[in-house]
Amino acid sequence: MKINNSDGYLLIMSLAVALFLTILLGAAFVRSTQQLREADQRRAVHQAFSTAEAGIDRALFEFRRDPDWGLGTDPDMPNMAVSNVLLNAVEADDTTVIGTYSIEVVNGPDIEDLGETRWVRSVGYDAESNLNRAILARVLIDDPSRFLLSTPGALRFKSGAVVEADVLGQDLFFDVNDALPDAAQRHITIDGNVLYIDELNPSNPQSDPDITITGAVNPYPSVTFPGVDINRYDTLATGLAATLGGYKEAGDLTIDLDNLGALDGTPGFAPRLIFATGDIRVSGEFDTSLLLVAGGNIYIEGDIVPDPLTPDAQIGLFAKQDVVIPDGAVAGGADLTVEAFVIADGSDGANGEFRAESTVGLGEFNFTGAISVRGGGGTQTGIDLSVFAVRNYTHKANIAVPFSPFIANIITWQETTSFADFPPP
Repeated sequence: MKINNSDGYLLIMSLAVALFLTILLGAAFVRSTQQLREADQRRAVHQAFSTAEAGIDRALFEFRRDPDWGLGTDPDMPNMAVSNVLLNAVEADDTTVIGTYSIEVVNGPDIEDLGETRWVRSVGYDAESNLNRAILARVLIDDPSRFLLSTPGALRFKSGAVVEADVLGQDLFFDVNDALPDAAQRHITIDGNVLYIDELNPSNPQSDPDITITGAVNPYPSVTFPGVDINRYDTLATGLAATLGGYKEAGDLTIDLDNLGALDGTPGFAPRLIFATGDIRVSGEFDTSLLLVAGGNIYIEGDIVPDPLTPDAQIGLFAKQDVVIPDGAVAGGADLTVEAFVIADGSDGANGEFRAESTVGLGEFNFTGAISVRGGGGTQTGIDLSVFAVRNYTHKANIAVPFSPFIANIITWQETTSFADFPPP
């Protein structure tokens, strides 16, 4: 008799199919798990690197306020400036943690004619603190007041200009007016170093007999403009007001430097910082070092000079927009004297300029201090005081205006490890 084994074959085939599907599903599960782990790994690496970058950004932010930020008692020894700082996707919401970062800082070697440097290592961790990534950066720190004139934009020097210190600009133009018959009127004098980021015009200004440059002419690395941090100055002025060290005005403000007590009715009022959210109009003699910060323009409406009895007093004129000598502030043919550290940031459509406006020709402009402007870009100069027949610029060394900003720029950057030598050999 013949036995039918079809049921047995079906059972075996069913078991084989089940085993195959089990293996297939298992492989798919393993692959899916592996892909999830790889995705988690990529996300963790991204988080760690993002927090390390945030640490570098934090260091630059702090250096622009305080060049000694993060340094220890011995600045040549590595110091942990901050550690385990949370970075959130939504500020102040700790449920959106991206990771944490720690920052080490130590002095680096100075660069001749450029400034000081700092070594910075930022170590970033992912949200679960499972892995880290580290960035090593060398940061150039400079003081904009080290230059008599500085801008990340264009500077144009016109016939009659006498500049007695170093200048820095993106593009520098020397505009000699050949139509002037008097050689002295045609002449441009830079009694200092000329530092440029991109271009000189003419390319060899020293070869022009109407241009005198006593110092070196050298390229300079690209810089970040120090800017006017309105939120910072608003907070500072509000805090200092409690001890009569500051004054804040919501709106425009007119300041007679000879009578600061008129601001709040306090005789002998001597604030370190005066902040207005709008424009500031100012003139007079000052007998104490102070900083004026305007959320709009600063208008210079007369001489601004230190009291002869306090010649070491210094003043800062920082405008979020422009610093302007308005039409009518100086009578036709008359002179103007200003001694200050001037910064024009440029915002809300302003270019960040220091300029004089007049429908009539003016006499001499005598400036002592330092000027730093953002400028409007292109070939337009950020400093235009050419309505004065003669412009005399003298640098004031060792400017110490309260709460001044600094330049901080990365000059080298590389990925490193948290255990590598720091600073690097």
